[in-house]
Amino acid sequence: MSDSIDLRNIAIIAFGSRGDIQPYCAIGIELQLAGYNVRVLTNENHRSLVESFGLTHVDTFFDAETCLKTNQRMMKSMASGDTFSFFMGWGDLTAAVAPSAAKRFRDEMVTNRPDLLIVGTLCEFFQLYAMVDLKLPTLRVMLQCIRPSPRAQLGIPTLFGLHNLLLIHAMGPLMVKGGRIYDDAFKSLPGCNGVMSTIDRPKLFEFWIGLNYPVLICKPSLSRPILCPTAESTFKFVGAAVIDKGVERCERSSTSFGGDSTHDMLVEFLNRDDRKPVYMGWGSMICKSPEHMAVLAVDALRKSDKRGIILGGWANLSLEVLDDAETDPGLIKYAKDNVLFVDSAPHEWLFPRVEAIVHHGGAGTTSASLRSGQPTIITPCFLDQFDHAFLVDQLGCGVGFSKQFQKIGSDELADALSKVTTNASYRLAAKSVAEEMYKESGAKAAVEETRKYWINYVKSGSWLNYREELMKRKSDAWKKVALA
Repeated sequence: MSDSIDLRNIAIIAFGSRGDIQPYCAIGIELQLAGYNVRVLTNENHRSLVESFGLTHVDTFFDAETCLKTNQRMMKSMASGDTFSFFMGWGDLTAAVAPSAAKRFRDEMVTNRPDLLIVGTLCEFFQLYAMVDLKLPTLRVMLQCIRPSPRAQLGIPTLFGLHNLLLIHAMGPLMVKGGRIYDDAFKSLPGCNGVMSTIDRPKLFEFWIGLNYPVLICKPSLSRPILCPTAESTFKFVGAAVIDKGVERCERSSTSFGGDSTHDMLVEFLNRDDRKPVYMGWGSMICKSPEHMAVLAVDALRKSDKRGIILGGWANLSLEVLDDAETDPGLIKYAKDNVLFVDSAPHEWLFPRVEAIVHHGGAGTTSASLRSGQPTIITPCFLDQFDHAFLVDQLGCGVGFSKQFQKIGSDELADALSKVTTNASYRLAAKSVAEEMYKESGAKAAVEETRKYWINYVKSGSWLNYREELMKRKSDAWKKVALA
C-alpha cells in the first residue's frame, strides 16, 4: 500500500443471493490480504458466509431468500423468464427494504466511515447517495455489463436494434422509481438530505450506465466480444472473482460450504464408483415447484444413465421431496442408488471432479463452471442467465439453452447431458476455456484496480470533478443508448 498509504478502510456493499455475494467476498479477502480493513454490507442471511472468510459483516438488507420468496412478481419472473416482471418486482422489493436499509447504511457510514465505498450489484443508489450527500469516494464493481448490443441482453427478444430502446424504457422508470423510494427513506433520517432533487433524469441515467468513470466488470475478458462487443473503454473486464480452492478447503468446516460432514459425503460418493457424477444445482432459483425440479433432475440422470450430485438450493431439493412427488418407484430407487443430495457444496473444489455441470447460469456459478474444465449445461430462468447460456454456446464448452428452464423437459436435458459427455469437442473446448480463465484473477485484479483508482481518481480530485459535473449539467446519454 506504499502508493496509497491514505487508503486504509474499504466498505463493500452488495445485495443478492449467495452466488451474487460470494464474488465480493473473494474481493474482500484479497483486499484484506493486501493490508486494507474491509467491512461487507449485505443481506442478513450472508453473515456466516462473510464471517467464514474472516471478513466483517454488517447487516444492511433483509434476508435475500425471504425477500425473493415473498415477492410474487419476482417469483413469477423466475418461473416464467419474464424480464419485465422482474423489474416490477424489484420496485416492490425496493419499497419494502428501503427504510431499514437506508438507516442501517447511514448509521454504518457515520460510525465507520470508510475511505472508499465499493458498490456492487443492485446498489447503485447507495453509490449516488454516498457521492452526493456524504462526499464519499466510490468505485463500482459489477458482475454484469449491461450495454447496447446487437444481441438483446437479459432475456429480452432481439428486435433489430429496438431491444435497446425497450431495455431503456424498462430500466429508466425503474431507476427513477427506486431512486425516489430510497431518497425518501434517507430524507426521513435526521440530518440527511435527499439527492434526487439535485440530479435530473438524464443525469441519473448517465450515472447509472457509468460512461464517465471506471467500472470494473468481474467477468473474463473472453466474454467481452461475445456479450458486450460495444462496451465503452470505461468498462474494464478484470476476470471472474472467485473464492480460491485453498480458501474453500480451509473454510470447509463452515456451514456455508456444507461443513465437514458434507465434504466427507462428497468424497465418499465420488470414490464409490468409477463413473464421475454430474453436478446439478439451481441455487436460488425455483422452477414451477421443488417436486417438479427434483423429478426433472433425477429423470434426466436416469435417461442419460448418469450418477448425480444435486444441490438442495432454495428449493430444498432432496430425496424426500422426490418421494413426495408421488412419482414412480423406479425413479426413487434410481435416486437412492445413484444420486447424492447436498445442502451446499464448494464449487471450485467440486466442479473439476465431476463429468459435467448443470446449473441456472448465475454469475458466480457460471464463472466456477467455466474454470472447472468440464462441460457446462445452462438452463436459464431469467435475466443475465440467458446471456451466460449464450456465452457457453458461443465458447463451445457446453450447451446453453435458449428457452426458459420451465420449458425444458427431462428428455431435452438428458440429450444435452449425453451430448456434452460423449462429444470430445465439448471437453476440449472446456479445457481451453479454463486455461484462459486461470490467466485472470478478478479478485486480485480488483485490488490493483482499486489502488489505481484511488491514485488516479480520488487523490487527483477527478472524482470530485465528476461529482460536480453530475450535479450541474444535463446529459443526452440516454438518447445515445436508446438509439444504439
